Amino acid sequence: GGGVGQLQLSLDLSLLDIANEAWLDVVVTVKRGGGSGARAKQRVTLTDDASALEVSLVTQVQSAQLLSVRGSGSGSWTLSDATGQIIPLPLQSVPTGNSGKDIALLLPSMPLTPGTTYTLSLRFGGGGASLDFAVGFPPSGGLCGASPRTGEALVDVFGVFCSGWFAEDLPISYAFELAAQGGGGG
Repeated sequence: GGGVGQLQLSLDLSLLDIANEAWLDVVVTVKRGGGSGARAKQRVTLTDDASALEVSLVTQVQSAQLLSVRGSGSGSWTLSDATGQIIPLPLQSVPTGNSGKDIALLLPSMPLTPGTTYTLSLRFGGGGASLDFAVGFPPSGGLCGASPRTGEALVDVFGVFCSGWFAEDLPISYAFELAAQGGGGG
């Protein structure tokens, strides 16, 4: 079964040698089984300014199709690759826009490379938070078919099979659709 997990962590910054640092990245990786994990990075801005706002991110949905994230306040969203290069957020891939409290990324429509880690960041009020995520490889190596290949509608029983598929993240889900073609029976 599924469930929701929660982790609370307290850090005593006085134990760290960070006197000349501008920020501190707190990274948490969550894994299920042997698959690739979801990685969240919270950037804590180190400042003497008591008015700087704390920024946090919560992942609402993370799938092969959609990444939906909510920030603790409204700000500007950016996406970057592992080298820090900013990746444009085209409107057709980000229906929520690149500013505000929420962002939704339609992953298949974005120029992302499978197996690569990307960083989604929200900045506002002198603070910021980042979330790392990786785009998985699509399932590969298998085949699907139907048996029998021809038959009479509503008389013959047709079977659909798939085998040999491999994916990084298991289990693999299958969806089958029917489409009528020709015949003009409308």
